[in-house]
Amino acid sequence: MFPIVTSIYLVRHAHSNFDLSIEETRGLSEQGWKDAKRVTDVLLEEGIEVVASSSYVRAIQTVQETADNLGVEVIVDPRLRERATLPLAHAVFHVKTSRA
Repeated sequence: MFPIVTSIYLVRHAHSNFDLSIEETRGLSEQGWKDAKRVTDVLLEEGIEVVASSSYVRAIQTVQETADNLGVEVIVDPRLRERATLPLAHAVFHVKTSRA
């Protein structure tokens, strides 16, 4: 009997214009839409069956065309986010110093 092989492809979102004030809702740039098309072209060759994304708009936009072509819904899961967002004004940094 042959083993069942599961392949997982991780794709970082396509290009978007950085703006921390709209971190979760900013969409793709013009270049990002072109890049997303290339992502679709590559993924469709791989025979994938499931498409999942973080809740960031730009991440969903990156894989939406792939899902559409496969006839599946994008499974949106906020746990797939690359990091928790926190306004820089509220960030707390701890620095440990030592003396030699």
